[in-house]
Amino acid sequence: MSSYLSDFNGPVTHSIETVLQCGAKKAGRYRGQWREDKDIETHVEKAIGHLCSYLEHKIDKDTGEPHLSNAMARILIALHHHFEEEKNES
Repeated sequence: MSSYLSDFNGPVTHSIETVLQCGAKKAGRYRGQWREDKDIETHVEKAIGHLCSYLEHKIDKDTGEPHLSNAMARILIALHHHFEEEKNES
């Protein structure tokens, strides 16, 4: 069985990884915040904000990456917490 995710190797995964690394390097309350901030709805709302910024043709000033990459990083975080919640409920 082939991995469809491997089709996105290269610039796509590099951009999302860059966003995640930048988030991890931020000082203060943002450093590693995604691990503690398990509020899925907040991550989804932030993703929507990044999607809106992308539609306005903006580049994220913190990461230098397209807002689509920032949105995807937030969605990955929300999905991570979704599955963690499911695991903890069973």
